[in-house]
Amino acid sequence: MNSSIFTVISTLLITFSAVAVDVKKTGDEKPVEKKGQTHCPVMQRYEINHALYVDVKGFRIYTCCKGCINQIKANPDKYIKRLTDQGVVFEKAPGKTQTLCPVMGGKINKAQYVDVKGKRIYVCCPGCIGKIKADPDTYIHKLEADGITPAPAPQPDA
Repeated sequence: MNSSIFTVISTLLITFSAVAVDVKKTGDEKPVEKKGQTHCPVMQRYEINHALYVDVKGFRIYTCCKGCINQIKANPDKYIKRLTDQGVVFEKAPGKTQTLCPVMGGKINKAQYVDVKGKRIYVCCPGCIGKIKADPDTYIHKLEADGITPAPAPQPDA
């Protein structure tokens, strides 16, 4: 008797668990309410400090402490998605001008640059041009993570 009750209960639990796992979104979900950022995306339970922020990918993201800034810089997409999923409307980061070479980190030479993927990336020396041509996405993302939007490359005359 006890084993048949156990079998029935187990079967019901497995059935309901399978049904619960197979629930699909129907589009009837309520949209996330848009709001300003109030909590740190890294240490989510802590409120932000408006004096502490990082500008990444054109957005200003506030943090609760200095320690969270490097985590956001290391993985900006993760934290942008987390905040977006919470309905946060980002402040636009003020545009920064490129002053450092994304390859070597030295001061740029405005006479040395490479145009890739419609963007002009300045470098410190001719040796860095080949590295950017070989992997442009890495260097474009690096600049954007630092809050720098590369200048558009001039369009050739048609």
